[in-house]
Amino acid sequence: HHRPSPPLGRAPARGAARACAGGRLRRAGCAGGRSRIGVGTGAVGQVSVCEVTGRLADVDQDLDRLIEQALAEGPRGLVCDLMGVFERSDADAVEALATAGRHVRNWRGTPIAVACPDPQLRQVLSADPLGRHLIATAAKLPAVAAVLATPLPAVARLHLAAHPTAPRAP
Repeated sequence: HHRPSPPLGRAPARGAARACAGGRLRRAGCAGGRSRIGVGTGAVGQVSVCEVTGRLADVDQDLDRLIEQALAEGPRGLVCDLMGVFERSDADAVEALATAGRHVRNWRGTPIAVACPDPQLRQVLSADPLGRHLIATAAKLPAVAAVLATPLPAVARLHLAAHPTAPRAP
């Protein structure tokens, strides 16, 4: 029996991990129908998780769009889980993944980690000008822990009174 993952940002408060294999996971056939690929989202507590299965080169654009959508939900952080990537990634796919580091610059205070068992891929990401903004770990749980260990940015809130001549909201 299969249980779909909750909508992004709606994870249970207990922080239970949800499988990304259903609900929001989109699958598509690869060349010749030899393999399956997909990207999906779920959450581990306050951390959003983007899960990738198949060849990284086949999902790099979908993954980037998914990262942007996940960040728009305002999570504490984001983990790109590459544990389901089954082929060594080519240079173009790794470069596309490294560009996810730009999101860390644009979404200050929201760390992005990449969980990948391939030490060479982690090393290439760390050496890339954009990829070095990413946290690279060997597995998903250390990636979640690293995201949660990142200090929260100081946020100041200021309540502004409405101007006396401003129309009142109903």
